[in-house]
Amino acid sequence: MALLAACSSSSSSSSSSTGATAATTSSAAAASGTLNGSGSTLQLTFEQAAISAFKSTNSSITVNYAGVGSGTGRANLYANTVNFAGSDSPIPSTEASKVPAGKTVLYFPILIGPIAVTYNLPGISNLKLDATVIADIFQGKITSWNNSAIKALNPSANLPSTPITLAVRSDSSGTTQNFALFLQEAAGSDWTLG
Repeated sequence: MALLAACSSSSSSSSSSTGATAATTSSAAAASGTLNGSGSTLQLTFEQAAISAFKSTNSSITVNYAGVGSGTGRANLYANTVNFAGSDSPIPSTEASKVPAGKTVLYFPILIGPIAVTYNLPGISNLKLDATVIADIFQGKITSWNNSAIKALNPSANLPSTPITLAVRSDSSGTTQNFALFLQEAAGSDWTLG
């Protein structure tokens, strides 16, 4: 997970290198204002804890963060409605042109979020699924648990003919993007959804 911030270049310059880099306790205490952010729901709990810790030492600065999904957070950043956005993956190349002119996006890695494929089959444990089978499940090519490709990976399992029901996010999610990137790499041409 990364925190994204867009910064614009400034035409002002400092006459003193020490003045530009050193902040006094009084100037830090005098800082005030509001920073707004939005994005990744996975990051929400971390963001809330970080904001609380920051607020305890910077009471004149308000920081708000809305967990609305990585895609919405990036869209808010492009629209200049937030100062920073949380995303589970970098800005896709297809969105690079949406970054406002004169702005540079800075990335700050803050969390590691593993992605897991889980299942609920009573009596079945340690089910093995390879990247091709996972790709075929998420593409709708494998629709029941007793499919021959799943059986081949789990020969001793008593797999039911139960239909596979997928639970996936419908919004623009960085986690979904990372999962799709995994399938592109691991399943190769067997993954056709991009």
